[in-house]
Amino acid sequence: MNSEEGVGASIWLLPSKDIISILNPIISRLSQKYGSPLFEPHITLCKKIKLKNNSVDVFKKTFRDSNEFEVDVNGINQYSEYFKCVFLSLNMSENFKDFQRKSTSVFKSEINESNPHISLIYANISEDERQKLVDSLSEELKDLKKIRVKKLKLYLTQGSIYSWRELASISLKKI
Repeated sequence: MNSEEGVGASIWLLPSKDIISILNPIISRLSQKYGSPLFEPHITLCKKIKLKNNSVDVFKKTFRDSNEFEVDVNGINQYSEYFKCVFLSLNMSENFKDFQRKSTSVFKSEINESNPHISLIYANISEDERQKLVDSLSEELKDLKKIRVKKLKLYLTQGSIYSWRELASISLKKI
């Protein structure tokens, strides 16, 4: 497996439609400019889930009574990793931690990390180019302070991003 491929399945947190409508054009624009793949804006809650025959049912049962929540935006950042090239950095909220604990406990999965984020591009580009993107996107997204998480998805993220697919989706309850 190379650094541009996923392993197993992942659970994604999805932002509200208004946030998706802000982020999708950015992801699309960067994808066209750098020849990188398109993807749905999301926060990876956990990854490397080993799927079983009942994983979709377990996912739905585990999260069916879960509530929407908000996460604070810290700004735009960059990193030398394909799946975390340029991203929207988010605060680790208690709600996020609760979802993470629940998912890793039930699925025995790998926690994505302690700093949640929404990637804006999957690519291998130079640090200078990443920093230019951070500077321009920081201005473009300066008013984005909070993100409401409205949905959870179980995604098969095995292999190339072009083969990834949604297995299940749950809308979170309004509070």
